[in-house]
Amino acid sequence: MIARNNPSVSVDDLMVKINEQIAGSRAASLLDAGGTRSLTADTVTAVANMEAIIQTAENASQIRTSWGASLARFPFNIVPLRALFLRVLAFIFRDQRHVNAMLIDAFRASLELNVRLCEQIDAMRVRLDDMEKPKRRKSD
Repeated sequence: MIARNNPSVSVDDLMVKINEQIAGSRAASLLDAGGTRSLTADTVTAVANMEAIIQTAENASQIRTSWGASLARFPFNIVPLRALFLRVLAFIFRDQRHVNAMLIDAFRASLELNVRLCEQIDAMRVRLDDMEKPKRRKSD
């Protein structure tokens, strides 16, 4: 078991790594193992960019567990006072984090729906092209 005050373990770094792995698995489930599900390269690139934006938003919406280097001055350099401020900030912005999490989930669901719609459009385009091929052969 890891000790609570182990200075060699950074909670923020661990959260970032966990979120990156989750985002990677979500992107893999959104796109096939081959990287695409009959989508154009532009669509795949757009989906990957949007998934990166979602991941950045998730990382930024996490509870702050440490101060940045620019805040390491009085009165924030006093450890008990710093911990108190962090708890107060976590309490004040708790509702905002919930709203942000719901917005992120809604954006992810919207992205998945858009991918499915693009797949259907591509499939319909292929079917339309297949239907037009016999007409072109008759006119030739």
